[in-house]
Amino acid sequence: MESSVGYSQGSGTKIATHQFGTGVEAIHHQRFAVGTGKAQMMQIIAPAVVPLASALQNCKSAGRIVLSALCTTDGVGMKINFFDEKLINMGSSDLIEPIIDLEAAYSAVPTGWVLGTTYGPLELLKIAANSHIYMQVAGDPDFVEGVSDASTEPVWPTDGSTIADGTCVWKDLGIITNLKTTPLIVFSNSMGASFFSITLITVAGTITVFGDAV
Repeated sequence: MESSVGYSQGSGTKIATHQFGTGVEAIHHQRFAVGTGKAQMMQIIAPAVVPLASALQNCKSAGRIVLSALCTTDGVGMKINFFDEKLINMGSSDLIEPIIDLEAAYSAVPTGWVLGTTYGPLELLKIAANSHIYMQVAGDPDFVEGVSDASTEPVWPTDGSTIADGTCVWKDLGIITNLKTTPLIVFSNSMGASFFSITLITVAGTITVFGDAV
């Protein structure tokens, strides 16, 4: 596995939201265009061990695909499926069980809402009163930072919906008591594929995958 370089975030277009039976949801956002240092996000909420595949993503002219993830469980597997210009399957990588960073990301999530505060795109926030974590998704699908209300704390939803807060918008991610990160994982596009998809196999929990075709 080769090493990778860093990349910066950017905006993009929401692709689709897919339902995989009761309580299983995959939300695909195309946030990165090939070769620009911008990437996609896929959030999966699954109650059991279920293989889930993302929508096709463009990787034409890209030499590699770089992934990293936020996970609420260690039981995660990832692989890349490659397709040519006619969308014929060219093959898949091996299933990789990423090494989860030993330092839990959960401990770094700030607890408690603060009035008149700037929150970045996709920033996380813990609310102690209900034990839920929320993601700041203003501008979806073109995620932007927001500023929380100057006086009134939102009535936090607990059903997976969103709530407006000043110019912020918070999405309920549910009760999360453990949140970990993976290092960057690099897949080579040695076959010169034009498109790829990500297959995830996960134990119950939430996974947010960030990727870049470069």
